[in-house]
Amino acid sequence: MEEIDKKKTERIYRIFEMFQRLKEGKVISKADCAKNFSVDMKTVQRDIQLLKNIITEYYQAENSLEYSAKSYEYYLNTNLSKKEFLNQEAALLILTVLLHSRCMPREELNEILEIILEQCKKEDAKQIREVIGNELHHYEPVRHNKLIEAILWDMGIAKTKQYPIEILYKKVRSEIAKKIVIFPLGIMFSEMYFYVLAQIKGTENNVPIPFRVDRIEDYKIIDTEHFRIDYPKRLQEGEFRKKVQLMNTGELTKVKFKFWGKSLEAILDIFPNAKVLEDNKDYAILMAQVFTKGAKMKFLSQAQYLEVLEPLEFRMEMKNSIQEMLKIYRD
Repeated sequence: MEEIDKKKTERIYRIFEMFQRLKEGKVISKADCAKNFSVDMKTVQRDIQLLKNIITEYYQAENSLEYSAKSYEYYLNTNLSKKEFLNQEAALLILTVLLHSRCMPREELNEILEIILEQCKKEDAKQIREVIGNELHHYEPVRHNKLIEAILWDMGIAKTKQYPIEILYKKVRSEIAKKIVIFPLGIMFSEMYFYVLAQIKGTENNVPIPFRVDRIEDYKIIDTEHFRIDYPKRLQEGEFRKKVQLMNTGELTKVKFKFWGKSLEAILDIFPNAKVLEDNKDYAILMAQVFTKGAKMKFLSQAQYLEVLEPLEFRMEMKNSIQEMLKIYRD
């Protein structure tokens, strides 16, 4: 009995190895398989026939195991390898972004890393591990160290189904968490943190408020109720992102500013809806629609290479902030 089970296990292993090789776009031959698996040619032929039946049954007409009489090899006539494997360049790009974002605890990062590498060919996965090994070893996540995958999923489902959510939310520098009912409108990522953009139930403020997901201490989806947002007024995260910086809102305002730093391209990346009104070798004049709180911090980060021109109220706000900063460095 044990001998029969052993033979079944060995056959499953052989067929799995053959299929993996075929999926990777490689070929198999009866002679090589017989040598590699230490079995006779008839056994390999039976394995290949079973494999052929499995491919035909489960992958239907778009995939088939074909034989080349010229090379005496079998190959998979399919797009399966393209569909089922993530190429090494894309996998490395995704993992590099995740590592540099520092947005999740190591536990979640490792889990996602393994899932991504499982979608790659074996030799590609090995090489990727070597490339990112040092960064992974020195990975330092953000300090909240909170698992956020499940929260993001629930927030996304509530947004799609338009369910209100009761959250227990602790603001920065606050000792007490406050219970709030929100209408989730979108999910965004910015500067190492995930946010749920929402309206607070019972308020008339139409500007979405960003709630940092890691500051949500507890939550409950109210699936017995629905909120309603008219389709033309729905939040479009892509458009919202063009107007908000550092997940700070404030007033939505058109700001005209002058820039004479090294990289105009970098400014256009920071303010993606900005229009260049004037550009010469010394400076550029731009106009952007922004939420003022976050925009002010970004403008200040450009130091002496940027000047807000209009509107006057916002220009004075910038001036006052700079004067307050100057007081700190007078001594």
